[in-house]
Amino acid sequence: MPSVLSYVVSMLVYVAILVALTEISRRSIWFGLALNLSLIVLLFLGDNVEGWFRWAKDISVLFPMLVVHAARLSAKYKPRNKVLAGLTGTPVLIFFCAIVGLNILEASVKDITMGNYWNGGCGLVMIACMPFAVKKSWRFTNDDKHVLIADFSVAWCFLYTTWNACFVYAESPAYFAASCCILFVPELYNAVSAKKKQDNLWLHARIYTLMIHVSVRSFRDVFTPFMDATPWFDAGFKNAWGLVNFVLMAAYAVWWFSRKKPSALAA
Repeated sequence: MPSVLSYVVSMLVYVAILVALTEISRRSIWFGLALNLSLIVLLFLGDNVEGWFRWAKDISVLFPMLVVHAARLSAKYKPRNKVLAGLTGTPVLIFFCAIVGLNILEASVKDITMGNYWNGGCGLVMIACMPFAVKKSWRFTNDDKHVLIADFSVAWCFLYTTWNACFVYAESPAYFAASCCILFVPELYNAVSAKKKQDNLWLHARIYTLMIHVSVRSFRDVFTPFMDATPWFDAGFKNAWGLVNFVLMAAYAVWWFSRKKPSALAA
């Protein structure tokens, strides 16, 4: 078991790396694309992918990110070609929305197959509460960064974070500490965006940190030597956590579907 100092230092270093790469990718589309391609190569050179879920997760994250970068470039350069120009259109935004839902569905199904029923149910309800009004809620920013954003509420983002953390706690306890790092960074962006009253960059941070994490984890086990969280696992706590997540998500769903005048920012 790593020492407390090892956990603290390694997690802080990982968070710093994630923030740096996510921020550079926000500022430079070309850097993000180069990073994306490099991570795909890294995936197929790796030896740490086991089972259908890991392959499904890797493929459903890394390859759709190529479309994200193509769409960001289209938003930036506004090509005359109809096909390239259409990369920022509604059908592509629907595709991005579907990919987010697919990633939640993959984890929810895995949760259920592991017997983590409450948390799996939480994920399924969460999908139903996504902002499906794509024309109104999904877009690229109008600045020179052209970042993909969606109007997820602070509450939905928090529920996603605690749901995903519980999933990793059950599915891969050894990687729980590392996964907490990639979940913390989007919440950090979420908080900064809210404080500055800017577009919510939670989705941007989430997709880039996930892209980095899944490929590095699939390449080699570089995390457990420094932050193996296996000793933190407790089955009773896992079950209770999943139940709490389900109750909170159910309460959110009641509010979500009972709204009289939904707005884009309430999604």
